Amino acid sequence: FDEKTMSKIKEAISILKANGKYVGLAAGASEKEIQIWSSLGIDMLFFGADWGDAYSGAKSTLDLMKKQFN
Repeated sequence: FDEKTMSKIKEAISILKANGKYVGLAAGASEKEIQIWSSLGIDMLFFGADWGDAYSGAKSTLDLMKKQFN
């Protein structure tokens, strides 16, 4: 990322953390990318197969909510 973009990323992470929010994102799985995001304070990284797990969990919760409230 260029300097301006990296500055905005750092600002966003700082705001989220100051408000007690976890910070996560989807990223490549290279060692360099993991090191960059880790150094910026990211709490969670999603890689390939993680998306399926996250989607499955969200979908089952949504299905349950629809059943309960419809």
